[in-house]
Amino acid sequence: MRRRGRMWGVAVVAGVPVLVAAGAVLLLRLVAGVPDLLQPCPGRGAGRWTNLGRAEADLGVRVWVPAYLPAGAAWPPRGIQCVRATPLTIRVVVELQGAPGAGLELTQVVGAGRVPFETSTPAGPTEASPVAVDGGGLLRVERGADGRTWRQVVWTREGRRLSLRAPLETEEILRIARSVTPARGRREGP
Repeated sequence: MRRRGRMWGVAVVAGVPVLVAAGAVLLLRLVAGVPDLLQPCPGRGAGRWTNLGRAEADLGVRVWVPAYLPAGAAWPPRGIQCVRATPLTIRVVVELQGAPGAGLELTQVVGAGRVPFETSTPAGPTEASPVAVDGGGLLRVERGADGRTWRQVVWTREGRRLSLRAPLETEEILRIARSVTPARGRREGP
């Protein structure tokens, strides 16, 4: 009986490090699968900003924003996020008054080249059609989980892949998309 107890003790002592290592590997795999929004951009500052100038300083690039915003859009942006470090992906969210829980989201992939652009997964059926934004673009119309009709425009300009998404009419979202430029001269948050 004592011999059996010793063998059990040896098995436990030898097995615990193996289980801890396996748990660490599993944890790392789970973290790697966490959506990019929850992972920081290493070496790029805080990863989330409300101040456009501070975000540009930390990111080391110009952040592009719309020069035109519709009535009811709140400036400065509610948030600027570094979504991914490689390729550098930045999301700017502008609050839309009168549309609780909704925002105008401008996502930009800097130096994307031919990297495929990931867009949000629609909650319902979508339509896609070509649109004129800097010589080309794609408009998707989707029914959101909130019951609203969301429109998303995806296009490329000067080596950046851009995506603009909001619960706005087609003409309005295209006007905003066509006005997107580097942030020079825009007011900043606190």
